[in-house]
Amino acid sequence: MRNTDTRKKGIDFENKVSCYLESVGYVVLERNYRYYRFSEIDIIALDGCVVVAIEVKGISHFWNDECISEKVGCDKISKIRYALISYCREQKLEDRQMRVDVIAVKGKKITHYKNI
Repeated sequence: MRNTDTRKKGIDFENKVSCYLESVGYVVLERNYRYYRFSEIDIIALDGCVVVAIEVKGISHFWNDECISEKVGCDKISKIRYALISYCREQKLEDRQMRVDVIAVKGKKITHYKNI
């Protein structure tokens, strides 16, 4: 039961973030992209010409910019980068710039950490 609740919250957060991204001019390309069994990208979007992998985090308190990498984890960020490269190759977007962002959601508040 708990996993179902957690997944439902995750979907709700991803829906909020997708709406936020579109409201600020991003184009959402893909959600829940799986790179084999190793990694998943919550949202892949275009920010102009840049392909962005977005990790969505529901949180109980907001982070500061200095600790964002610690909260998500270097290993997780590395896996997301590999998955993003794979996605761009599949979609013939490998000539585009790429970056990884984290978007934290607390209730209705969204904080966007770019290029972590």
